[in-house]
Amino acid sequence: MRLIPAVASCGVALVCSAAFSADPPSPYVAVRVDYFRGDPVPAAGTDTTKIGEQRGSGVVVGEANSGTWYVLTNAHVIDAGEDIKRAEPSVFAAGEWQKGRVIAADDESDLALVRIRSASALQAVKVSQAKPPNAAKVATHGLIGGRTYCLRPTELRHALPLADGALAWAPQRFYVRTTFRSGESGGAVTFEDRLVGLIYGNDPAAGWGLVVDHASIVRFLKPFLTEAASGG
Repeated sequence: MRLIPAVASCGVALVCSAAFSADPPSPYVAVRVDYFRGDPVPAAGTDTTKIGEQRGSGVVVGEANSGTWYVLTNAHVIDAGEDIKRAEPSVFAAGEWQKGRVIAADDESDLALVRIRSASALQAVKVSQAKPPNAAKVATHGLIGGRTYCLRPTELRHALPLADGALAWAPQRFYVRTTFRSGESGGAVTFEDRLVGLIYGNDPAAGWGLVVDHASIVRFLKPFLTEAASGG
């Protein structure tokens, strides 16, 4: 089975079947990773020329402490690759770009957590306490090209039935009855206004989209949200 992440911003005009907005509603955010020449920690007087960027989507999931916030996205959104020595993530929240720092990433589940500071109080999504039921009516919140917010009402499946009666499934993934566009990776999937998944990419053979499943998100976020709730 070939699974395709939907991260890179390609600059092609695409049509979304649902609501568009140039300014994503909180807690949904754009994520940008800027690439620079030079060493990972530049010294004074060194070349700091920006040579490129990558864009994706994300969602605010909690407050670390006063004025510091956690943003969940995909690990492949913030991965600059081996050839880039210096990459700096930023998050578009409260109407401006906020510099961030990657504090955790897990390649297996394809999740990453970025910490940002914001003088504005940000709205955070609540993580569902239970996984969504099979065939749940959910909503996806991605930013096409990492720029244009797109809300898609759709259906979520734990696995897909095959013609022979078997079930097709992908480890640590749910299926959704839509396909995602470039830049939507890292966007939230909500059920009854609670976070139950994170946009990953597409399964071209099935013609369905793929999202990181609820259990992976809960497991990944648990130490951070528990620490925040305890004031740590």
